[in-house]
Amino acid sequence: SETRKHGLQVFDLERLDPSHARHDKDGDGFYEPDALFADVGGAHNVVVNEETARAYAVGVWSPQGYGYLCNGGMFGVDLRDPADPKSLGCVFTDAYVHDAQCVVYRGPDAEHFGREICFLFTGDDVRIVDVTDASDGEGDVTLSKLRYEGVRYAHQGWLTCDHTSVFVDDELDEGGAVGTKTYVLDVADLDAPRVRFVHEADIGVIDHNQYVNGAFLYQANYAGGLRILDISNAELDGGALTEVAHFDLVPSIQGRSWDGAWNVYPFLASGRVVVNEVNSGMAIVKPTSLLVETRSRRVTARDAADDV
Repeated sequence: SETRKHGLQVFDLERLDPSHARHDKDGDGFYEPDALFADVGGAHNVVVNEETARAYAVGVWSPQGYGYLCNGGMFGVDLRDPADPKSLGCVFTDAYVHDAQCVVYRGPDAEHFGREICFLFTGDDVRIVDVTDASDGEGDVTLSKLRYEGVRYAHQGWLTCDHTSVFVDDELDEGGAVGTKTYVLDVADLDAPRVRFVHEADIGVIDHNQYVNGAFLYQANYAGGLRILDISNAELDGGALTEVAHFDLVPSIQGRSWDGAWNVYPFLASGRVVVNEVNSGMAIVKPTSLLVETRSRRVTARDAADDV
């Protein structure tokens, strides 16, 4: 939470199962967290790399609740034992970080294959950072940063499954009748990212968060609701994204409003998509008839000793 003295809370979701020994069967439904990590006061977001069992608090506040911690960058937490989080300290301090995605990199850039790479969205630019060896302000390596033309607030973004492209939403670049822009970055070379093309939607609403699942990009675009884009041709210069479905949570709200779809979760095995709305709660929808070409690829380690 951005509440200043909130701390990082860890909760075992299995406790919600009525058969769980610690389920609140006769209580008021209020649960204390399983762990409270108080080395951070609050944060704009928490980014988790499940593969390395690391969490990164971004836009992070000091434990005392005043002033930024890590210059507002990233504070790392070791979650290999989720009930006993361990501090990794400040892992990035060069800029405020609004959001990020951290992965074990398995893209085409052989130099960085198997490393833990974070894609940072700082408001001013997009940065690519190697945090494999980062611990308490040491070991992070900035590979590149890109300030694209027309940047107003580089808010958030997400990688394609093959780690060759990143989709970026800019929260402040829409105005008047301008269509909602999605910046498609080529990150096949992590040391030299570039803008491949810019997709412009038919409607002019503010974009907020987006995530890739397979061949589709799921966007939560405030008054525009949930927008689902086919990204099959995103790897082509001059390519195009095609909107294939949408769901408007609040049809009465249009234009450049800060109300509407705030976030979306498209990773449920059922195919259902959860969409959060700023004021009224959430919707659960199941898109239908999303047909795309299927592809496969083989990924191997550059060195068997890397164990990836």
